[in-house]
Amino acid sequence: MGLRLTFAATSVSKFIKHQCKLKLNSMKKIVNYLGNKITFNSGDSIAVNATQMAKPFNKQVSDFLRLTTTDRFLASLESVRGIPRTALIQTVQGGISVNQGTWFHEDVAIEFARWLSPEFAIWCNDRIKELTTKGYTKLDNISRSQLAQMILEAEAELDQANKTIALQAPKVEFAEEVFEAPELFSVGAVAKMLGTGQNRLFAKLRARRVLKPNNEPYQTFVERGYFKTKGTKVGNARYPMVVSQTMVTTRGIAWIRLNIV
Repeated sequence: MGLRLTFAATSVSKFIKHQCKLKLNSMKKIVNYLGNKITFNSGDSIAVNATQMAKPFNKQVSDFLRLTTTDRFLASLESVRGIPRTALIQTVQGGISVNQGTWFHEDVAIEFARWLSPEFAIWCNDRIKELTTKGYTKLDNISRSQLAQMILEAEAELDQANKTIALQAPKVEFAEEVFEAPELFSVGAVAKMLGTGQNRLFAKLRARRVLKPNNEPYQTFVERGYFKTKGTKVGNARYPMVVSQTMVTTRGIAWIRLNIV
């Protein structure tokens, strides 16, 4: 159990770093189509800004999503690709302008483009092929002002990603410190880790009826996997004694940090 908890918690901290890394590695390409900019987001897969796609044709993304044929297509795509609908279609509000709007996974984007215009579908398919095979697509006579805006927006996104990494750093360090350590901790060790005193932490746990007056955990919290009791031998060979010591699990440390300290 402790090994699984350690793995899960360490994975959470690595996931935070991984998400920030993905944000830095994802690249947005803005391409002109009949004087309208269409943004392609190239990461693990390609996403296209559907709000921008609809604009040259004076159509609404919501009208496409209401179609029965669209619903059937999305259901089939979920089944075949193994991608949930929430990942196939995402809506972004607020933040920098290049991120705003409804975004379609590349397969949905092609289907949407066919609904808008056959010629546009061919154009979108070509751009996606270029991104997939070459990692870039032509800029189609993009103006200097548009290029400057792209650079500013990319820098703003990078700055935001760096801020996210900085904000998450203490949480990541705490998770790594806790979950890469042994399975069980004394209450004193947990108190030190959380920046408080042992007696103060014992008092808080007793006040919240987590621990009994003798500092042993109530069975409810043992069953939840927060605490264990450990027998410690004291005395000597002639007069041996076993004293029960309350130990905190890795799950228990996270729970105490959120609910007690």
